[in-house]
Amino acid sequence: MQPVEQKWIVRIVLQKIEMGINFRVIMDYVSPHALSLYQSINNLKEFCKRMSDPNYVRILNMTHDQNAKEIVDVSR
Repeated sequence: MQPVEQKWIVRIVLQKIEMGINFRVIMDYVSPHALSLYQSINNLKEFCKRMSDPNYVRILNMTHDQNAKEIVDVSR
């Protein structure tokens, strides 16, 4: 990894980006569920491991879609 890449990785991990975006914006870019997942496990290594697993992401999306459908059904 190049030094400039290392600098940005460290800034992201330490949440010191200071360029108009914050941790929440980055997590929203990764996935709509990323922030809540990260907050629930609070371990960046485990978070990256889970988000890099396509099966886990598929199940996460299905669970989210099912929960959204249930909320819509209940509100009717």
